[in-house]
Parts: sequence; C-alpha cells; structure tokens
Amino acid sequence: VQPVPLANFSRTATRSGQRHGLDAAPLSLRCVLRTAHYEVYLTESNDRSPKMTKLSLLTVGKAGVGKSTTGNFFLTGTPHGRFKTSGGVESCTLFPKKERAGDISYTDMPGLPDTNPLKTKLCYNHYIDQLKKEQTAILFVFKKERIDAAAYQRAAILFREINRAEYIKIMLIIDHNRNPFGFPIANTDEEFVKLAASIVKYTKIQFDAYAFMNSESAPDVISSIKNSLLESNLEAVKSPTLRNFDEVSYWVESLRENRNFREAAISEEQRELKVLRRRLTAAEFAAAGAAAATITATALALYTAGTSLGIASSAVGAATSVVAAVEKLKLDIRKREGELDSSCFKDSAAKELESATEHFMELKYALGDFSENQSVHEIDKCS
Repeated sequence: VQPVPLANFSRTATRSGQRHGLDAAPLSLRCVLRTAHYEVYLTESNDRSPKMTKLSLLTVGKAGVGKSTTGNFFLTGTPHGRFKTSGGVESCTLFPKKERAGDISYTDMPGLPDTNPLKTKLCYNHYIDQLKKEQTAILFVFKKERIDAAAYQRAAILFREINRAEYIKIMLIIDHNRNPFGFPIANTDEEFVKLAASIVKYTKIQFDAYAFMNSESAPDVISSIKNSLLESNLEAVKSPTLRNFDEVSYWVESLRENRNFREAAISEEQRELKVLRRRLTAAEFAAAGAAAATITATALALYTAGTSLGIASSAVGAATSVVAAVEKLKLDIRKREGELDSSCFKDSAAKELESATEHFMELKYALGDFSENQSVHEIDKCS
C-alpha cells in the first residue's frame, strides 16, 4: 500500500479534484503565517534545518469517525495510547480533552454535528471555547462514507462560523473499511476526491490541505502531516471573535429580519478572498526559495495542496510544484474577483446563505422538543 501524504492526490485523483471544484492553496514552509493579521514573515534560510516548534492541534468531526484514534497516532505513533477509542459510532469523548507528548498537544473533541440538536448546541459551544484559545491547526476528520447531508445542512451556519477561525484547516478522510490486506488506497482516490468535494459543499470550509488514509497508511500519513506542520514553523494564534451558539442565533435572526443576505454573503466572500491573497504571498515566498533548495517530501506536502502536481523529491521538482501552486492560486483569486463583480453570483451566494439560515432555524426550533424530554445532565454529555 502506498500511503497518500498530506494533500498529495495521485495525478488522476487531483484532476478529478479540479473537476469537482477542490481548491486548497499552498502553504509556505519557510514562512510563519500570522493569520490573525494576514501577515507573512520569512523565518528560515535555505542552509538551516527547519526550527521545530510547538504544535497545538484541535479536531472537528462526528462521533465515531476516528478523532481519538488519530490523536493517538499523533502522540504515540500507534492507534493506542492517550485517548480512549471505540469500535462503533458511539463517542468516547464527552468533553474536550487535551493530551501532550513533547512539543505536540492534541485536543480531542466531542462529536459535531449530533443528531440531538441540544448536544449539537452544547458541543458547538465547547468547540468555540477551544478555538478562542491558541491553536496551530484544525484537523477536520471524516469517515469514508456518504456524508449525512441533512445533519450538515442543519449545522451549516455553525461550520461557516468555525471557518472564520484563523488556523490552518486540514481535511482528513479515513477509510475504516480498508485493512493492511485490502486494496491499495490509491485505487480509491476518485472516491475520496468526490467525498472531499461533497464535504466542502456542505461545510463551506476553506481547507488548506487534504489527506486520505486507511489503517495501513495511517502511521505514514499522520507522520507526514505532523512533520509538515512542525517544519512549517506555524505560529499558534487565537480566534477571539468567534461567536457561540446564542450569538450566532442572534446574528441569524437579525439577518433574516433585515433581509440583508446579499451584503452578508459578499462580506463572507471578501474575507475568503483575503485569505487566498494571504496564501499567495506565502506561496510566492516559497517559490522563491524552492528554486534554490531541495525540499523534503513531507515539507513540500503543504506547499502543493490542491495543485495538479504530486510531491516532488528533487529541487527542480519542488520548484516546479510550488510555481504551479502559485499559478493556480492566482487563477483562483482572479476567479473569485470576477465572481464578486457578477450580479448572478452575488444573488446565488445570497440564496445559499438564506437557505443555510433556514436550516439553522430548523435546528433552533428542534431544541425545544429535546429540552422538554432531557435533563441538562443528560444533554451535556455531547456523545
């Protein structure tokens, strides 16, 4: 089995990803991304080893997708260790739990979204509390199965809010049906890419990188993600302006009362465009250095997220991949700028946001039905 390193689709799968609209931008390994202020600073010269920095990770995902197991891989290199895991869809994580190994900390979180709307609300607030603290990256963990569209639609507004968090966002899809004696994971790249596109559609998360793994490739894929983040010298930042459930609810009600969906949707698009421009600045720094230095495969993985080229192992290949990533980013930015000038796009974005608020109101209305039948103690288990 050939593991798929972070953001390294096969050539076939990546072309498929482009067809399905995936567009994660590259992340410079020689830059610190001051994401809260959209500033980029060079930190390492080509003739020095990357400085190993502390890494703080937080996970997002439904119960039973493998968040705890992934945390064990990050901390111990095996599926066993610090976090209790389950073999089914039930959650072993009731409240945020942070564990540390050396310079790496990993916060295991309860499942989100949940079929119980009250648990969705309380667990979402747990997430916001943690996201307001210093983090390096968010790991969104999904199981390789058809996405529960209804659950994610009802939580769409909540995921839009999480998307505002100023951290690196990585999508990790785990194939629970593959074992060491199964088919190579590369044979199912097309399925992974389609699922990734579906996840982006329903969550509206602006991912920086993607990774796919099964039980055989998990140690290598997790090691690749961990090393890439450590070598990238990313600075842990806070996202203090994120809104809790009640604050989001107030914003949604105000939005629906004033009917200013168009303005809100445009503001959201402008924010995402600013993120892309920040990434382009980082990528251009990376491209300038890549032409003169050989970059390791794990390090380059974060450069080339979403590009049509795979991981390069030579200086020439590295430079080519990063340059390709820069060009793709420029195209993405021009596309976004063009969309913001299009009345049709603005109307479509407004309708999409309005639909998301309708689903949120369904979630909010459902809260009353559950609160009549459950005690606070039962609700606050976030399972």
